[in-house]
Amino acid sequence: MNVLHNVWNFIWSPSYIKLGQPTSSAKAHLFANLLILGAMFGVAIGLFNQSLLKLLNIDLGVHASDLFMAKKSALGIFFSVAILAPVLEEAIFRGPLILFKDKKYFRHFLYLSVLLFGAVHLFNFQFSKEIFILGPLLSAPQIILGVFLAYIRIKLGLLWAILLHASYNAIFLGPIIILKLFNISLE
Repeated sequence: MNVLHNVWNFIWSPSYIKLGQPTSSAKAHLFANLLILGAMFGVAIGLFNQSLLKLLNIDLGVHASDLFMAKKSALGIFFSVAILAPVLEEAIFRGPLILFKDKKYFRHFLYLSVLLFGAVHLFNFQFSKEIFILGPLLSAPQIILGVFLAYIRIKLGLLWAILLHASYNAIFLGPIIILKLFNISLE
């Protein structure tokens, strides 16, 4: 819970301050905690969202990931989602944070990068008024992950953010790849 407390304090008062000289063990501990917390929040919010959509009888249409995964091989999916996307997204959303590290408006740029990261993921849905209304809730897992990614990026560096992002995606991608490898359909 100490990590969550530190992230909470960071997001309320962000500053570009790296961790002193953390040991390899401390880095791994921070990484593992953020990965576990991110996955827990992602699953919890995802289950809540699905329950709410079902309760309100809202159909959001076909998700872009369904179309993407139907067309790609297991290896193509893994490369795209667990390697390429984390590298590109971290370079775009967290990489530039260093340019603002000494600026008085660093916090605003950090918040903007987190919100844009969440908003970009709304393009996975077919645009509708429901997506517009439910957008903050639908992108909440990515916004929370964006906070964790920004935290580890500032504290340990961009490579750690890429690794955290890739690991997070791989956790949720793993079952899909296994099903695809064994030609098992969920329908």
